[in-house]
Amino acid sequence: MDKDGKIRTVNTIEVQKSTAFHPVAPLNSGKKITSTRGSSSDPFFIIDDSKNILLFNVSKNRISRTIPKKEGKTTLEVFPAKEGFIMIVERDTKEKSTKLSIESL
Repeated sequence: MDKDGKIRTVNTIEVQKSTAFHPVAPLNSGKKITSTRGSSSDPFFIIDDSKNILLFNVSKNRISRTIPKKEGKTTLEVFPAKEGFIMIVERDTKEKSTKLSIESL
C-alpha cells in the first residue's frame, strides 16, 4: 500500500492477524472478507480485521473507509445491505443495547 492508501495489484491485502482463529487456518487466516456493490456499482470488499473494519474499493484499488471495531464499551460490526448500502450494528455492553443503521457506501 502506498502513502495515499492505494493498494497495488497484488494477491494479498495486509491486515492484522485475528486472535479469534488459528493463524494457519486455510481460509483467509481469520479475516472475514465479504463483497458488495457501491451506489455507483463499484465493487467493494468489507474486510473484518482484528482492530478495524476496512471498506476496500476494487475499482479504485484503495481503502475508502476505515471503521474502528471497538470504541470504549461499544463494538461495531459491518454487513452488506442492499446495493450501495451497508448495515452497521453497534453493540453497547455497558447499556446492554444494540443499534442498527444503514449507511451509503
